[in-house]
Amino acid sequence: MRCAIFGCNSDNESKNFQGDIKFHTFPRKADIVTAWKIACRRKDNFNIKNAYICNKHFSENDYVRNLKHELLGYKPKNWRGLKEDAIPTLNLPGRVENPDNNNDRKQREELRIKRKNQLELIAHILTENDEQNRTNTEHDDRDNIIKAQQEKIAQLERERKAIEGIFTTAQLKKIIHPDVRPRWTIEDVSKAIILHSAGPRAYRLLLKKNLPFPAVSTLRKWLSKIKIVPGILSSIFDIIKRKEMNVRDKICILSFDEMKLRKEYTFDKADDEILSAFSYAQVVMLRGLHSKWKQPIFFGYDCKLTKSILFEIIEYVQRSGFDVVGVVSDLGGGNRSLHNELEVNENKTWFINPSNKEKIFVFADVPHLIKLIRNNFVDHGFIFNGKQIGKKIVERLTDETNKSDVSITYKISKEDLNCKDARRQKVKLATKLFSHTISCALTRCGMNGKMDGTNWQECADFFKQVND
Repeated sequence: MRCAIFGCNSDNESKNFQGDIKFHTFPRKADIVTAWKIACRRKDNFNIKNAYICNKHFSENDYVRNLKHELLGYKPKNWRGLKEDAIPTLNLPGRVENPDNNNDRKQREELRIKRKNQLELIAHILTENDEQNRTNTEHDDRDNIIKAQQEKIAQLERERKAIEGIFTTAQLKKIIHPDVRPRWTIEDVSKAIILHSAGPRAYRLLLKKNLPFPAVSTLRKWLSKIKIVPGILSSIFDIIKRKEMNVRDKICILSFDEMKLRKEYTFDKADDEILSAFSYAQVVMLRGLHSKWKQPIFFGYDCKLTKSILFEIIEYVQRSGFDVVGVVSDLGGGNRSLHNELEVNENKTWFINPSNKEKIFVFADVPHLIKLIRNNFVDHGFIFNGKQIGKKIVERLTDETNKSDVSITYKISKEDLNCKDARRQKVKLATKLFSHTISCALTRCGMNGKMDGTNWQECADFFKQVND
């Protein structure tokens, strides 16, 4: 190894190397390293990791003293270590240093003290800067935290408003305190009853998922308080009135139909009595014309809906703040008798409202009409545009189109066309027959000559007219 100071000939690989020369590695402190590099007086950028400075350039005061060794006159094999702040000051390029010169020693000591003071001053300044930066950083962090908290509060407020639009106060309390039994309101129970009636299994699933709804037993207790007897359901109107509606929402239509019942005796626990066996129930439904809502308001066992009963229902509905503008029913025998009482026919499709003397229009139930048209088409056929049309045309169509794997009359089959008993009550089968698809299929097959000998054109026009 060779001494890193410029002009120094100390080299342990040289022939003239003296064995009492020792080499020291560069220290770790950055400020001391800088002083060592300055002392080397070199212009090249040498690597201090493998550079060394010999002992010729250090004074006696730069070494750590061992008084025990000095008293015993012992010189260990390993050279003494340098002090942490030792800096090479002897035999530097361009200078001749005499270690015995007290003035030089004093100057070096003053220089060391001055350097130490400078280092302390620099450290103090850096410490103050660090503290100032830390203070500024703390202020910035505090401002950022406050801003983040404010944004979080605003977000929570928006979420609260959104949740309040979905859940009621009792439901929110149930969510926050799941172990506390909430005090359900009429609004909560009425909504829950509607939801339960739409699907009991789905309602139980919602309860299982811990959604805030009243238990099924709670709904039963509330429903047991409502006295349901045949006739006008006045208690139901109390529930409807609680719903917020404008004048337009209260414009409504009455729809009524017969509901088949299993004819058997039943026991009423509430009144402790046995109810007679009935064949059917007449049910009247009130439903909105411009808004989606409906509610049964009347029922009776084995009774036909007469003019007097209908007028009584209409007057009660009008007194409750609703406006009846129409009635809808199927064309069963009992309803045709009611139409005769009201003097309603194909030329006069309305009767006078007994409350406000306005017209109430009468409509036939469209699903029932479509089923009647299908039944008549299948059983007897029609005369349309002067020509006979019936199910044989459709049977011919299915025979022609079912010869391949891909059929353009996939919507219908002969079984659907000749359905019997309960299957005739399915509206879906009737609408599939009188569809645009079947009309186009008839036209296509007729144009290709596959329906010759049939009135396919009139049948296709009839199906299109019914569909449109």
